[in-house]
Amino acid sequence: MYLDAWTDLATWFHAMDHTNYARWIPVHLPDMITLPTAHPETAREFDAGNFTIQKTSRQFSAICV
Repeated sequence: MYLDAWTDLATWFHAMDHTNYARWIPVHLPDMITLPTAHPETAREFDAGNFTIQKTSRQFSAICV
């Protein structure tokens, strides 16, 4: 679902003149498609819902990636 949504949105970024998104989505999509084979442990963590990082010990300061 994630990859399908970004693929559908990619053309809109060009149409709406969002140049950074339009430039980097074609780079991001192949990386995410090959993630299960290139980095299976990371893909498993993403599938398990672990997609935030904690850079500090402060509570509620997680960063969604």
